[in-house]
Amino acid sequence: SNVRTSSSASSIEGATSITEKGGIGNDTVRIVIDIQAPLVLPEVRGKLGLQQGALIVPSDVHNYLIEQNFLKQAQFVGVCGGNILNDEHMSQFIETLEKFGRSRRVAATFFFHEHVVALNRIIRTTCTSFGKKRTNKKVSFLKRMKFRKNNEKHDPTLDNITIKEEEVWYELIDSLPGAMMLSRSDGKETDEEACYTIPSTARIRCNSIASLKSCLRWYACSKFTEDDSKFINHHQWNDLNAHFDPRVFQAFVWSN
Repeated sequence: SNVRTSSSASSIEGATSITEKGGIGNDTVRIVIDIQAPLVLPEVRGKLGLQQGALIVPSDVHNYLIEQNFLKQAQFVGVCGGNILNDEHMSQFIETLEKFGRSRRVAATFFFHEHVVALNRIIRTTCTSFGKKRTNKKVSFLKRMKFRKNNEKHDPTLDNITIKEEEVWYELIDSLPGAMMLSRSDGKETDEEACYTIPSTARIRCNSIASLKSCLRWYACSKFTEDDSKFINHHQWNDLNAHFDPRVFQAFVWSN
């Protein structure tokens, strides 16, 4: 937690802001990607009778994590999927992320183009407490002197006010980001506050639902090959053909 003290306004004394830092630390992300994941994936492939390096889908890993008590079935919210370029399909996924409001932690594994990224919703709460000089209430001279003598915590000449503020953002964590994903079409360098890298990993912060949708759309377009683009240009989306359509995505949402 960060603690800041301010007394810039003459009518405010002893203002203190305590911030609960949200999100997962970089060190934890590194441990999961570099240490834990390499131990889990061979176990899952071996259980399924697959060769090393074979493709596995998120549900296979989820089942393993539930069996090993890393996840609980009760934490599973649901699965969403469809055309990543379709606004309605993406909105259904976003609505699933938001169905619990701000009362619970929410995350998702997002499977697209044979690759999985993690999505986390972060809520940071800031509580600011300060004493404001009373303007209408008079405090006796004896009461003020008693406060100074006994060094009481509560100044009778101040009204204690607490303001609670929430900041919400979304993070996309990609353990194997492509160069196209991290590049900008205008040739400018990426803002370090919006996207910063740790070894072989990208962590992108989206400050709103709109920016999250844009990020996922950009992520999708960075994955499409030339052959994918030709297919998309010549074929309308059809649910019956989703298993080989390059636009298909699956998102598994979890909440605690």
